[in-house]
Amino acid sequence: MSEPLSLLPQSNVQPRLRRRFPRLRRSALWRRLLRWRQLDFEFASWQMLYLLVSPRHVYRNIYYHKQTKNQWARDDPAFMLIQVLGIMLATLAYSVLGGVGVHGFVKALVQLLLVNYMAVG
Repeated sequence: MSEPLSLLPQSNVQPRLRRRFPRLRRSALWRRLLRWRQLDFEFASWQMLYLLVSPRHVYRNIYYHKQTKNQWARDDPAFMLIQVLGIMLATLAYSVLGGVGVHGFVKALVQLLLVNYMAVG
């Protein structure tokens, strides 16, 4: 029996990025990181401020999110971007005030972001 014909055009050509990194295309985090207009920096900064001032409000908000969407994680990676920016600024301040130079800045940044932030925690 032959395959049914599709009304949609068929193409075997894939972009170079999809062939090299098939998981990158599937990851919702990477898709959302590339859409800057949809990142909610206001809500992420509200959460960061209230984690310092009143953590109960943030917990309550996250708990309501869990009840409505049945997931604990945020859909928006803006919180992570603000954290990474803060780590980069703190590392820059450390390297300037400590006088460690560019090599020390890059070494500390790699240590903080890749090892401490991504791998461990």
